[in-house]
Amino acid sequence: MKFRDLTPGTLARIPLVYRLPDSPTVPAAVEILAPPAPCRNVLCPAWDVMARVIETGEERPYHRRPEFEVVLITPQAEEV
Repeated sequence: MKFRDLTPGTLARIPLVYRLPDSPTVPAAVEILAPPAPCRNVLCPAWDVMARVIETGEERPYHRRPEFEVVLITPQAEEV
């Protein structure tokens, strides 16, 4: 899935653009709160989206290019 395809309510993992040595290997699971929109800086090719980190409840912006790959999290199926 691409960053531009995120929609409110979607659960995803948005990787770091550049992985730092002390960063976690698996990005945090987030819930998308608002649809991605182009950066307010007209010279910037990236888009912004607001998301809530599932584990902490912290709301934070993510700033990525629209073609950036993100990992969609699908809800686990319930047993019948």
